[in-house]
Amino acid sequence: MNKTKRILIFSVVVVLFISQKSIALVMKWEEIRTLAYQRSPEYQQIIQSYRLSSIQNKLARRVYLPSIRANLSVPKKMESFREELFFNPSDSTYLRKWVKDRDERVSMNATISQELPYGPKLLVTAYEWKRKYSIGGNPYENEYGTSYTTELRWNLFNGNSIPREFRIAGYQQKEDQANYEIQIRNFELKLLNEYIRLIQAKKQFEITVLDGVLADSLLQLATRKYKAGLIPQTDLLQVELSYLERKQAVKTIRNEFEQQLENFLNFLGVQRNEPVEWDSTYFPMFDTTLVDTLTIEGLPEIRIANSKFSKAKMQAVQKRFPLPIQVEGRLFQNWDGRGTNRTLANEHLAASKGGSIELSMTLFDRNEFFLRWEESQISLREAERTYRKSLLETEQMIKDAYRKFSNAKERVETAEKQMQLSKLRTTISEKRFASGTISSRELVEAQQDQMRAELQWLNAYGEWLLAGWTIQWLRVQSGRHSAN
Repeated sequence: MNKTKRILIFSVVVVLFISQKSIALVMKWEEIRTLAYQRSPEYQQIIQSYRLSSIQNKLARRVYLPSIRANLSVPKKMESFREELFFNPSDSTYLRKWVKDRDERVSMNATISQELPYGPKLLVTAYEWKRKYSIGGNPYENEYGTSYTTELRWNLFNGNSIPREFRIAGYQQKEDQANYEIQIRNFELKLLNEYIRLIQAKKQFEITVLDGVLADSLLQLATRKYKAGLIPQTDLLQVELSYLERKQAVKTIRNEFEQQLENFLNFLGVQRNEPVEWDSTYFPMFDTTLVDTLTIEGLPEIRIANSKFSKAKMQAVQKRFPLPIQVEGRLFQNWDGRGTNRTLANEHLAASKGGSIELSMTLFDRNEFFLRWEESQISLREAERTYRKSLLETEQMIKDAYRKFSNAKERVETAEKQMQLSKLRTTISEKRFASGTISSRELVEAQQDQMRAELQWLNAYGEWLLAGWTIQWLRVQSGRHSAN
């Protein structure tokens, strides 16, 4: 049986071995990516964290929405006895008697509170009640009452924190959205990295298996040449030692591949219990024509820096308040009415209105106001430095991404040439060993160099793919928001 047939047989064995030891999963990038977004625990944690931050931001922004409060009292019944004097005209005397009074009341009210722009606060209250009463056993009588109040309050030097908190929550929402995009990008790149490492481990296992086939063929050829007296025993021993080492390498690499496969499945959230179907293309390719188109302004890192800077400026300004002098203005108007029914109560309303201005001043605040003012100035300068630093770090990240991509591309090109040379050297060495012009040591070295060159190319190609996908993700995220 020649060497080509042996290689073919061992390749079939490798495929059968891998098929029997894995799960029912199609190893294609599109299907792996879809499965990861459905079942990966890490992705589920990202989604839950983002949902939690969204809820917190919505709650924080609702302080600027109107607050409506309504109350309804259940019927309140009350009976009381009181002592009353009655005049007796027959003898012109007074009699003391106990008189029972009855009273039933029902009331309801609603209040709307709204923070207005620039600081004022509007309060609107509506109150209605119904009373059913009987005095001294007389028939029941009805009484209705209504009351409406409108009040406007304004603290002029209190800093108007409500609108500022509303906008701070909005900046926080933008920051959380950008952080979510970064987490998704990192998740995609981590998934891709794990997928590439798995394919590398599989290909490395296949290379070592084929190298084991070469070792077996070389051992058989060296044995025949030794028996024919064409090589010394030391050459045969060298070949046997190389054969054992290369067979042991097959077992080691197989265990590493099995461990890598289990780690990958755990990352996907999949249990290993069914056969696997491997994709023939293996590595997912990025769009090489769009690698150089990248707009830094739309990157989530830049948007995070902008949001943090705007939020820090508002928080720094808010530290200056309240001022030592406080002025509170108040305007109000009330409408009250009573009647035997609800219509009459609303038709005869008595209006009252008024206003007030209250001035207060802190005489001895232990220099607190000026210290808070200085603190706000320092916070503003620190926020600006942090913002500039974030911009520089983002620019450096882009440069590093392109630098890694360029270096990986050069390593791939070098590894391809080295792999071609090693294959040519192995072919020549096999022919020279068969003719007896070189020793087995030289042939073994040539075969080992070929395997190392193939593994070196495999690692360089994986790094190049990961660097290219990183730039493509940055380009997609930057272009998505720079267009808005």
